[in-house]
Amino acid sequence: MCQCSLAAYAEARAERTGPDNNIIVLANSILKDSHVAEIFPPKIGSSTVEYLAAKVIKERCRRTGKPIPIVELLPIREDQGFLVVRCAEFGAYTRHGKLILGVYGGYEVYWRFDCSRNEYIKAKEDWYLGLVQ
Repeated sequence: MCQCSLAAYAEARAERTGPDNNIIVLANSILKDSHVAEIFPPKIGSSTVEYLAAKVIKERCRRTGKPIPIVELLPIREDQGFLVVRCAEFGAYTRHGKLILGVYGGYEVYWRFDCSRNEYIKAKEDWYLGLVQ
């Protein structure tokens, strides 16, 4: 479900900002398990996807001196019968040697179980700005 949500995010982002955008995904606890990380694609559509640890992102920000847009897959939550995967967007930069993540917003994908198909299907998706509770 997280892999499909990331693909939905990448497609929606390409529609919003144009093709050929590279995506940097923060390798958090969801992606720490190497077996899980192996199923995430290195390419979605025309976008190359990198899965980087915070330390690597910090070094890249320090080296370039510019903020880097990143996305983080947050834990799945339940909301009124839907399973929701949030793809949070951040601007990563360094200040005084520390990695700072400025919240931009993100993308939420709502999934529901279809009993007739015996699988989860995408019910809706939406962009949001800033923090959503």
